Amino acid sequence: MASFINNKLVYEGYIYVKCKNGKDGKLYWRCENWRSGKCGGTSMTDKNEVVTVGNQHNHGPSPTRIELARIKDRINQAAISSALTPRAIVNSQLAGISDQAKTALPKLRNLEKTVGRKRYADGQQVPVPHLLSEINIPEQLRRTKTDLNEDFIMADTGPEDPNRIIVLASRTDVARLASCDVWLCDGTFRSCPQLYYQLWVIHGRFRQAAVLPFIYALLPSKTRECYRRALDLVLIKIDEVNLGARPNVVVIDFEKAEELALRTALPEATIHGCFFHFKQALWRKIQELGWAAKYQDEAEDGFRVEYKRANERLLNVLRGGGGLRNPIEFLTACSHYIRF
Repeated sequence: MASFINNKLVYEGYIYVKCKNGKDGKLYWRCENWRSGKCGGTSMTDKNEVVTVGNQHNHGPSPTRIELARIKDRINQAAISSALTPRAIVNSQLAGISDQAKTALPKLRNLEKTVGRKRYADGQQVPVPHLLSEINIPEQLRRTKTDLNEDFIMADTGPEDPNRIIVLASRTDVARLASCDVWLCDGTFRSCPQLYYQLWVIHGRFRQAAVLPFIYALLPSKTRECYRRALDLVLIKIDEVNLGARPNVVVIDFEKAEELALRTALPEATIHGCFFHFKQALWRKIQELGWAAKYQDEAEDGFRVEYKRANERLLNVLRGGGGLRNPIEFLTACSHYIRF
């Protein structure tokens, strides 16, 4: 049975390219290897796409070649219809292919470049900005892929702002964060676009069960003013869905500018440092004092045991929520560090 891949005819294991148009809806085809392989294979289709084979090929059929052509065609179609990254598109289209096709595939990097070229040709490829003012998010990338199809650009201070902030979150995300009594804030640099200093993420303890990320803020710096501006944008949106909703507790990573901005924006909330970052800070202090070698020396087991004992006691308090509910118990556990 005949089929088509990107205007090419596929029939009985061969791929044909169109040669010319005939009368009464007839189309004439020749083997795609007519030039490179000097193949004289031909065929003809009528208006009902019934195939009549003409000259024979000088080579055998190639199911693998057809499979590769279908894969590339699906990648090109997904490049236009999907907002996924090139790598995600390629990986999704390669699932379940045959071993023969795997060995004949181009390099994955080349397939990913194919996605970019296809999007550029279709006018979907977003030009790479070199300034914050040049950032222009196209409409197809501004909407969520859920059934609600919500706007994902929660706030944008605009191209005229030299310290432009873009906050990403849907209205559903904002409403869910507003219902959380505990927020956890953390910045990441690895996943941040080049023009920004950090991607600041606000998580919430949702329904007392799971910690989920709800707000993604692209920040140009880590100053107190920058954090405060981002928080103001978030709180304005929260008030639109749940007026006055504020967290009781905010956990941060000991960033002083972040702490000061949060204390100003959320004066009623209790601010706690993240235990993971606290351990990192403690270890940096041990290194600063020149105790790292002593800690790692097997002959100094007592030193290491005391450190771990104090570490574990504080961890147990936090795991049980004591650090949030019982400040006295929390400070008692911390005192072991001080004595240590």
